[in-house]
Amino acid sequence: MTAENWKQSSEIDSYLTNNPFSPPNDREEALPQIHHLQLHFLPLQQQKRKKHCVDLIACDIREPAVPGNLRRRRQDREMASPQLEDGNSFSYGNYTIYNFKGGGSFTITVMMILNHFFTLILKPLHQPRFVCQMLSGIAAGPNGLALFPAISELVTPFKSNMMMETMGNFGLVLYVFLAGLEMDISTIKGIQKKVMSIAIAGILPPMLIGFLLYLLFKDHQDEKFISGGLIWGISLSVTSFPDLARVLSDLKILHTDMGRMALSAGLVNDLFPWTLLVIVVTVVNMGERYYFAPLTLIFLIFCWYGLRPAISWLIRHTSKDGQFTDLHFYFILSGVMVCALITDAIGSQSLIGALMFGLIMPNGELGLKLRDKFGYFVSEIMMLAFFITTGLRIDMSFLFKFNLGAMKKNLEVIFIIVLASTAKCISTSIVSFCYRMPAHDAMALGLLISTKGVLSLIIINAGRNLQCLDNKEFTAMAYAILLMTAMVKPIIILIYKSFMRIKQHKNRSMERSKPDSELRILACVHSIRNLSGIINLLKISNPTKKSPLSVFVAHLVELVGRASAMLIIHDTGKPVGLLGRERAESEQIISAFKDFESSYEEAVSVQPLTAVSPYSSIHEDICALAEDKQVTLVLVPFHKLPKADGVLQEENNTFRNINQNLLASASCSIGILVDRGFGPATRRESDPGTIAELQLAMIFIGGPDDREALAYALRVAGYPRMNLVVVRFVASKDVTDIRTNTLKASAAQVDDDYINEFRFRTMGSENITYVEKASDSGDETVTAMRTIFHEFDMYIVGRGEGFVSPLTSGLSEWTDCPELGPIGDTIVSSGFAQQATVLVIQQSVPAAAKSSGHGHMTWRLGNQFS
Repeated sequence: MTAENWKQSSEIDSYLTNNPFSPPNDREEALPQIHHLQLHFLPLQQQKRKKHCVDLIACDIREPAVPGNLRRRRQDREMASPQLEDGNSFSYGNYTIYNFKGGGSFTITVMMILNHFFTLILKPLHQPRFVCQMLSGIAAGPNGLALFPAISELVTPFKSNMMMETMGNFGLVLYVFLAGLEMDISTIKGIQKKVMSIAIAGILPPMLIGFLLYLLFKDHQDEKFISGGLIWGISLSVTSFPDLARVLSDLKILHTDMGRMALSAGLVNDLFPWTLLVIVVTVVNMGERYYFAPLTLIFLIFCWYGLRPAISWLIRHTSKDGQFTDLHFYFILSGVMVCALITDAIGSQSLIGALMFGLIMPNGELGLKLRDKFGYFVSEIMMLAFFITTGLRIDMSFLFKFNLGAMKKNLEVIFIIVLASTAKCISTSIVSFCYRMPAHDAMALGLLISTKGVLSLIIINAGRNLQCLDNKEFTAMAYAILLMTAMVKPIIILIYKSFMRIKQHKNRSMERSKPDSELRILACVHSIRNLSGIINLLKISNPTKKSPLSVFVAHLVELVGRASAMLIIHDTGKPVGLLGRERAESEQIISAFKDFESSYEEAVSVQPLTAVSPYSSIHEDICALAEDKQVTLVLVPFHKLPKADGVLQEENNTFRNINQNLLASASCSIGILVDRGFGPATRRESDPGTIAELQLAMIFIGGPDDREALAYALRVAGYPRMNLVVVRFVASKDVTDIRTNTLKASAAQVDDDYINEFRFRTMGSENITYVEKASDSGDETVTAMRTIFHEFDMYIVGRGEGFVSPLTSGLSEWTDCPELGPIGDTIVSSGFAQQATVLVIQQSVPAAAKSSGHGHMTWRLGNQFS
């Protein structure tokens, strides 16, 4: 008998029944067969009842009957040399030198090592956690460590299989409960027709294709071929909502239009297969006793309409000021186990009860604390037991046959795996394209909806336990799920990188905007200390119904204690998704900006957001958000905060790095606000709700940054109580410009044209004054500002990045903060403007206008004021 004859459960039953105590004749051949049988070919629920017989057979093989004299000679040899006992213990004589037999804890340790190993090597390929965990399970299975029997007996000993399965099932129950906490099925009511059509396209065609592929793959039809086909179809149609949300978060598109559409469709694609799974499992388990099937539906209805309001009432009346004790967590975990037990007892899946209990839990701080408290332990430790039990069932050895018939069958298997892994993506992309989505967006959405996860493995494991799938069918679908999930992130990143290289979204700047167009601003806030300065600046930005402000407020929070970064849009005006101090600050920030919005009626719209991300990469989130919202100006606070006397405090290097990274990577204009109020001499304390008459100075040296600053200053000049003085420093005739003559002429011509347009448009404005001042060097420029232009409440300057002028010569070498530019740093660090607010603006320079040649810079003329 060969190992191939042991694969089917019926043949195993026959062998154990007819030969319960007599081993095969060939001892060397039988041991691998017994080992292979124990680890891989028995369904886990059958292992317990067959373990006794298998152990007897293995014992009989290891201890064949020998004559007494041969037994004594063998004992003498064992006394004289070290021996390996049971593959795990070395002994020398009567002394045991090494005694280690593996077990559950060692198995989990090895799985954690494998998981971290795959995470490390697959990180450059942007693979999600699910792929790494599944590969870890496969590596511990028949196609990995099981190829080395000595290692396999330590890592996956047969005696620990039942313990691993129990631990994996318990981890699955908790994982599904936590997944239910993240879902809000009430949002299904508001799903648009377009999104619902895309969601249906991700369910029905893949389910039909999965059923047909199963019929093509199956060698023969039996009484359970319909159930097996449905299992394949359901596993192809499902979208793992938690894994999809994690992928969107990693790609920084969680709350973009694409991300919200993918999440809405993914929610439908997640809940609908659960319903089908309940039906299939209940019908298969009950056999002809179909009258038990409605019990599951009755229990789910009771949970939603009876248990859900009861739990909400209990939590409200037992928590004090939003504080939860360990008793709350014990109660919730007990409820999860009870619901899982009930659904399992009535013939359905225990996971259905756990998912339902997660769905009925009230959203809010309790759910966040539950995820923070148990999320890492469940996903990184408990779930490893599930992945290893799944990996032990995945065996591709049937592909490694090289006769003609087998190779033909192997090609069919590979074709089926590839087609199964692309069916959902293709159907969803076609429907999305029919709704006139761009081709790259349609393909990206199809890939996102194809994200698989733990739920897909749950479905095929359920089919394996119900004996609807055999080992080949289970393995083929497992690899299709792995391939489908592994290709999502790399292909999406490739699509959008290629698209962005071609498109390079046209640079948004105030210089090129129409005078009365809407100004879209992304205001970044670290804490409530930045509120007053940002809001006051927005007030003087002259929002009107004709020229409104669209403000996106991003509260920047450092990522601590969460699995992945996230971007939260507070549609309800409440800081959902935050805890403790972060939540309190977010509430104040949202309230302050909502009050600002209400005071300007239709002239201002505010959208509060919270970006939770590592500070080392949060600038990428800001840039992605600015690109998605197509903002013109990103406002960020300076990394130093002023004291009462205006002197800046110690710097925060973390905030400084964020600002520097934004200046280097943003595709729109960046404004760094050094907030010191608007000058105590002109502040009217009698009317604290308004800003008093202000004196604003705009220092113009030249270059695109200064033109951008002048465009913003012109908008601010429309504020009723604003007096604007534009000071243009020009080089004396006897000063030689250090730029080349060609670039000098072109850049100067652009500046002159822009200034002339500005003077022409403002010639009738009494509150706008234009002044020219000659200067020979940077020292003369600073002296003029200190002696003549020092009594202002606010200064607006350009950063001057890449612009070299004799008017600022020598200043760059002495700057403490190069992100402010030579003029901005001089004003901030000088004593004459110690009480003045400074806004430094950098315009995003188009790619075609960036450095060309040997470090020289040319400037492209924009649309000015047209």
